[in-house]
Amino acid sequence: IDENKFNIFEALKDGIHFVDSKMKEYSDELCSFQKEYKNVQSQFVKDMINVACEYVKLFQLFGNIIGLLDVIISFSFLPCSTSRKFVRPQLLNSEHGLIYIRNGRHPCMEMSCDLPFISNDLELDKKNNYFSIITGPNMGGKSTYLRQCALIILMSQIGSFVPCESAKISLVDKIITRVGASDYQLKGLSTFMAEMVDACSILRSATSESFVIVDELGRGTSTYDGFGLGWSIAEYIATEIKCFTLFATHFHEITELESIHSGIKNYQVYTQSDKEELIMCYKVISGYKPLLIC
Repeated sequence: IDENKFNIFEALKDGIHFVDSKMKEYSDELCSFQKEYKNVQSQFVKDMINVACEYVKLFQLFGNIIGLLDVIISFSFLPCSTSRKFVRPQLLNSEHGLIYIRNGRHPCMEMSCDLPFISNDLELDKKNNYFSIITGPNMGGKSTYLRQCALIILMSQIGSFVPCESAKISLVDKIITRVGASDYQLKGLSTFMAEMVDACSILRSATSESFVIVDELGRGTSTYDGFGLGWSIAEYIATEIKCFTLFATHFHEITELESIHSGIKNYQVYTQSDKEELIMCYKVISGYKPLLIC
């Protein structure tokens, strides 16, 4: 190879890479075009972004309007698209201090259950019964009852029809829940600590116009400690905060609060039993009766 005519890039076993002046000219021209193309492309993208930024607020507003219309249409379509009864709740000012739900149902559970859903009532008022203690066996329907009551109150306050026969609901400022028995491993919280964090949140943020559901508080620790915490927290909510509360528990001793403080009423999940089996009726009734299986 005449090195006066060609520039050698590298020499390998299988050949030599080289370029002449004409190829170098074409290569430089190609690199120049590519650089110019990238600069034009980059400027074009920047111009597009600048133009689009001027319409971001408009697009956000448009998206909110479409979302609101979708929700409103869904609310109106809900009672017409199902054979199950949905009614328009009667909303009351918080001063009325009344929550009355007749034959309420869980809107999600009844859709996924093949069997007829057992409906239940809820009656709470600030004068006589604003704190309900609910007892009963596992799998008896306590958690479902708590969740359905909270969902019905939430649906009523966002403008939806609700799954029940009739409802009169005073406005609440918060719906606070302590349900489940999961831990937060990523945060380093055990099941018991997670319960205490949620309970602390209830005691700090709940007001007299809130709605609180608590499901088996104290299950993450020993029976003695769990009972003490459950009693103390239930008593504080009932006597100091005085908000609408559904308190499900397996510590039957807590039912004695009904005879100590006013505004507390005991309820139980009705069951039938004999020598061989326990029959769940999934019906919440007034009163307390220890479960005895002979």
